[in-house]
Amino acid sequence: MKLDYSDAPECVKDFLTYKSAIQNRSKKTVFQYYHDLRTFARYLLTVNYPDKFHKSDLENIEFSC
Repeated sequence: MKLDYSDAPECVKDFLTYKSAIQNRSKKTVFQYYHDLRTFARYLLTVNYPDKFHKSDLENIEFSC
């Protein structure tokens, strides 16, 4: 199972690599870390910039910096 994290910021990619390679976490576990971080980042954008981002649009907000 090859998962694509190309939209993640470099620091998140490094974290996911660490979880996978060093801590030997499963691919599904690493994907859940990615998904949770992406969701949290999108939430923070909607809270901090309500004029620019809307909560109803969470799926369309880019995760990258």
